Amino acid sequence: MSIINPWLIEEKDFAAAKDLRSQINFWLKYAVLAASAHNTQPWGCIFRDNSLIVYRDEDRTLGSDQTTRLAHIGIGAFIENLSIASKSWGYEPKIHITAFYPNELEIAHISFEKAVETTGRDDLELFKAITSRHTNRGLYVPGKLDESLLNKIATDKEGTAKSFVITEESGRKRIGELVAKGTDIALSLPFMKRELASFIYSSSKPREIGMPIESMIPGQLKNFIRPETAIKYMNPESLARENLKKYSQAPALVIVGTYEDDPTAWIDAGRLMQRTLLRAAAKGYSHDIAAGPIEIPTLLPILRQEIQPDTRPQLLFRIGRAEKSSLSVSSGRKAVIV
Repeated sequence: MSIINPWLIEEKDFAAAKDLRSQINFWLKYAVLAASAHNTQPWGCIFRDNSLIVYRDEDRTLGSDQTTRLAHIGIGAFIENLSIASKSWGYEPKIHITAFYPNELEIAHISFEKAVETTGRDDLELFKAITSRHTNRGLYVPGKLDESLLNKIATDKEGTAKSFVITEESGRKRIGELVAKGTDIALSLPFMKRELASFIYSSSKPREIGMPIESMIPGQLKNFIRPETAIKYMNPESLARENLKKYSQAPALVIVGTYEDDPTAWIDAGRLMQRTLLRAAAKGYSHDIAAGPIEIPTLLPILRQEIQPDTRPQLLFRIGRAEKSSLSVSSGRKAVIV
């Protein structure tokens, strides 16, 4: 059975959605294209009383994500895509966050009202970028990025979250060294390797959850290596050196930080991250998220020195124009229908 490409959405199909529930189901096609750790897609939805209830799926929360922070960030990205999509069809989403504690399953109630004003140019640009956003884990072309984009990223906020843009060479090198250390530490842990391997698949056998190996290994090598074998024999030191180069040379790095460190702040961070990735995609740029400096306790305080001292780093990623577009391989998505 073939899997339908979730990234190909026909806008004209919205005309067949005659009631709110059908319209929400159409917008959810865009929502599921949000970024999440290992592409776990840790969200679920229920339609109740003309509103959408968003919840965290425990079965798709990473075992390493003991605080559920990563799951909440992914759900925040999902909510942002849903919000942008609904606005494009003239609705104003009213988002009420209900999660106050990390292990709660119910995250948000969202109602939709007809908007008084039409969608602005910025929102329309973000909407168009939802289906073109992509990760690329290869090297990026050196040089300056669009200045207006970097200014927008640096001044954009969402609740308790704000972004910090690092373009100076010294800052990129310092952070690159942290990414390298994080890579070495994480891939030296058997548990982390096993968890990562469980989410890798070959595009010849596509999945709805996880990441295609073709987005990680360039050239013909990927055709001769099974995904689980590739992860098993990954050399932490070699990959650390590669990531040092990738982050040190990237045109711009972005850190999303929050003033609080709770479920609401994590959702804010996810929404801001997703919006930033869409802004970059609208300019033709790729992105690549690094987990190590955020997730490893000994590295987090060092990364924190790169931003405001009262802000907790929640996400770190690089943006730029990819040298090898062949590494921009779309990952699968599991449909959400309410």
